[in-house]
Amino acid sequence: MESFGFDLAHLRAFVAVFEAGHFGRAAGTLHLAQPALSKRIAVLERQLGVGLFERGSRGVRPTPAARVLYPKATDLLTRFGDAIAVTRAAGAGRAGRLRIWMWCSFCSPRPTRRCMRWHWIRSPSGCCCPTTTRWRRSSPWR
Repeated sequence: MESFGFDLAHLRAFVAVFEAGHFGRAAGTLHLAQPALSKRIAVLERQLGVGLFERGSRGVRPTPAARVLYPKATDLLTRFGDAIAVTRAAGAGRAGRLRIWMWCSFCSPRPTRRCMRWHWIRSPSGCCCPTTTRWRRSSPWR
């Protein structure tokens, strides 16, 4: 696989032009001048080695290569946005996993069905007693 310098701004520009079908409208949604947007698309086309749009007097039409790239590009941009959001949430202390251990009054060293059922009903993560291995929520009766 060939590696090349890649900028997400070029991919965002591609998605905007693909969705708008017109460089002028896409430039407006991205708050860019049309020549700057055209340059980004040209750089991306040069990096990929394929033309992405057929230019016409009434806008642009995506090439077969652009139709293949579009779903992958939107997925990549969505995943990147999700990664940024999760990272920021973790940095702010709003993400992660919290495990609370509890000992109920009817748990013995070996949990009974009654214990497991009690935890199953009340706990979204299932039974997790200190004397047991982690009990999975998917099946309370293992």
